[in-house]
Parts: sequence; structure tokens; C-alpha cells
Amino acid sequence: MAELVSTIEHVVENIETLYRYGESINQDERKFHDARIKNGKLFAVVQVHRSFRYAPSKFAGYVNNDIGHADNLSDRDGRKTNVVLTSLFGEALEVGDEGYDAIDQNFLDYCNRLGIRPSQHHRRRRYWVLRATAAEEPTADPNELADRVERALKRIHTKKTPPPKGQVKVPKVATSSERFVRDPEVIAWVLEEAAGNCENCGSPAPFKRLNGEPFLEVHHVRPLGEGGPDTTDNAVACCPNCHRRLHFDEVKDNLRLTLIASVKRLMDFPPNG
Repeated sequence: MAELVSTIEHVVENIETLYRYGESINQDERKFHDARIKNGKLFAVVQVHRSFRYAPSKFAGYVNNDIGHADNLSDRDGRKTNVVLTSLFGEALEVGDEGYDAIDQNFLDYCNRLGIRPSQHHRRRRYWVLRATAAEEPTADPNELADRVERALKRIHTKKTPPPKGQVKVPKVATSSERFVRDPEVIAWVLEEAAGNCENCGSPAPFKRLNGEPFLEVHHVRPLGEGGPDTTDNAVACCPNCHRRLHFDEVKDNLRLTLIASVKRLMDFPPNG
């Protein structure tokens, strides 16, 4: 039996799946996408940069939906998905609500770009819109940090955000050894900004993590142990090889200065500042 979504992340994954089908060169995927968009009346929506992405309620509302479920979509209940999407997003935007016209016009522009003529229904389209979620808090626990970075990345993927403030004075907590309290928002933003390429050598990430994200490591140009801040203007995304070089190469100081010159957002923080 199909499982209804229970988190916003589930919904976003479905929206992204349908969006990829719309951009695919595979004709079956394109036809599947076009039919969902053409015939939909109620859509779940996420914003990516300055545009929106859409998936109809029945597609967005079941876990891990994809083209493989095309044959049994008729067995899925849009009334149930409407209820669960309302519980996650709040009430759907309707004609006359603030923000409706912009989202509906973007939908029409999206359809026009792909050559889709939306079906005419007796009721105008309605939209559940993903609202901003709270930023992740810093933590010294490496496992928790990884989880928070993953959540922050999912949020940043759906809506471009300005650089987070980070931490100028990075606190420590005492365990069996001292650890710096890292900001997951800084890590996520820097990884997103790198777009899968090492900011030192320019090469693509050497592989992908289990969640599909490019494997890059966030390096503090002025190390935290030398008083460097945990901020986006002191952090870059590097491949593992470059990360080691920036720490241990005999010319690491020259490498650091070259990196600062090449990545515009970086500042040259003094040691123990």
C-alpha cells in the first residue's frame, strides 16, 4: 500500500523528481511530467532561486513517487494527499490570496516554456507553498553536525539564501577532548556555493555521498585553532586532496594566499584574531 508523505522533505523530493522529468531527454519521462502538469488542479510548490517548481497533490503526496508508479496512480487518493499537504504547508493559496498571482503566472510561464497547455477546470488552480524553515543551530557533535548540514542543504537547494552570519568567536565544549562548535548553515551554504567543484583546484568532487551530494570538505582558510571565524568568508569547499594540501603542504601559506585571491568572498583573517 502506498505511503503518504509525513515530512516536507518527502514532498520536496517528489517535486524535484517531477521537475527532472520535465527537463529530461527521455520522451517517456517528459510525457509523464507533461500529463501531471497539464491536468493538475492543486499543486505543491517550492521556490528555487527566482522560480517555482510544481507537482500535483496526488504525485507530491506519496513517499518516493516516480514514473514507476504511473500504472497505479488511479489507485491513489487525492483527497488524502490534500489533507496531508495542508497539514505540512498550511492552507493552499487561492485566487485573491496574497502572492497567488505571482505563483500562478510563473506556472503559466513554466508551461509555456515546455509547450504545455494547462487544462481548464471549473475551479482555478490552488497552490501549497513551501514556507521557510528555521536555520540549523551550531553543534560540536560531529554526527549531529552532519545531520544538520544535510537538512540545511535540502532547504538551501529549494531556495537560494544569503550567506549565514556564522560565528566570529567560535565556542568550544568540553568532552573527553575539546571540540569547536561548528555552524551547519555555514557548511551547507559553502557546499551549495561550490556547486560540486573544489574551490581550490576547480575539479569536480571525486564521488558522491550516499544521499547523492558531491563529496567535498569545508576548510577554514584561517584555522579555527588559530582564531579563525566559522563564517562563509573564511570557509571553502575542497576535494579531500586539496584539503590535505592546505593543511600539510610545505607551501601551505602560499596556497592559502592564492586561494584567498581566487575566491572573492574570502578575507585574510590574522591568526589569533
